[in-house]
Amino acid sequence: MSDIETIEISIEQAKAVIETANALDRLHENKDFQAIFLEGYMKSHVLRNVGLKASFGAQDEKTQKYIDAQIMGVGSLQQYIAGVYQKANAAVTSIVADEEEMETLLEEEV
Repeated sequence: MSDIETIEISIEQAKAVIETANALDRLHENKDFQAIFLEGYMKSHVLRNVGLKASFGAQDEKTQKYIDAQIMGVGSLQQYIAGVYQKANAAVTSIVADEEEMETLLEEEV
């Protein structure tokens, strides 16, 4: 495989990462996604569970572990989403560098 082919593959992979972030952007624009996940799960669900942490009837160890897991799940999803955007930003930078490298290689062939 030539250097140019390797760069082309790298660019295609980076474009796929960027498309994942674009899909996430489209989801964020969707009213149902906003209502169910952003408002319902990532806000209301968390607030309800934080309130339960202090509830007198929810102080046993099993319930506290369950509540903690619910809150951690939301945090994990938030980290995943942030990671998608971080990877997309890195992919944009990678594409620019790869295109510059390809241009240099093509000039050397001429």
